[in-house]
Amino acid sequence: MKKVILALICALGLGAFANAQTVGEGTLQIDKKTSMPAFTLQINVSKKNVQETIDAKFKAQKLSGKGGKGGTTEYANVTYLDIFSNTTNGNKCNISTKVDDKGGVTTLYLVVDRGLGNYVTSSTDAANAELAKQFLTNIVKDIYKTELTHQIEDQTKVVEKAEKTLKSAEDNKAKLEKQLETAKDDINKANADLAAQKQKLDELKAKVY
Repeated sequence: MKKVILALICALGLGAFANAQTVGEGTLQIDKKTSMPAFTLQINVSKKNVQETIDAKFKAQKLSGKGGKGGTTEYANVTYLDIFSNTTNGNKCNISTKVDDKGGVTTLYLVVDRGLGNYVTSSTDAANAELAKQFLTNIVKDIYKTELTHQIEDQTKVVEKAEKTLKSAEDNKAKLEKQLETAKDDINKANADLAAQKQKLDELKAKVY
């Protein structure tokens, strides 16, 4: 089944989603008093599938997060190399992510903190800010792959259910056809028996008269 789903994904392609996302910078509001500058990805994909994708992305890099304030997931003491695949930069940082949805649009927040609230932004660290944005841009394809995979899985279940319904109807048809053939045989036998009994009755009547 997984091979079939993967083949369908490759066959359908992901080009149709190319312009359905926006990468930029904004603010992650933790509570009324706390906010952090964040890199953002806005995308027309369910919150569930965005969350699944980002979790899998970090897990594949053997990073383990923990729950933080405001529904965030925190990854402590991470190297830029782990996250952004920049072979020339091994600096440590803390990463926070959050996935939120509003008005049919899901937003993935990515906060990069070099320690003590020294956040990476385009104005404070242009090079790594660009890497963070590129990271979000690159994950778009993975997000759509997750979305499409689940759509295919769901539709596969619908098709399988329809196939079972058809099979049941065909089996019922075959059963009814068999019953009809049996009924025809019973009718033929009953007609033959009736004719024989009528003939016997006529023979008995003939003896009387």
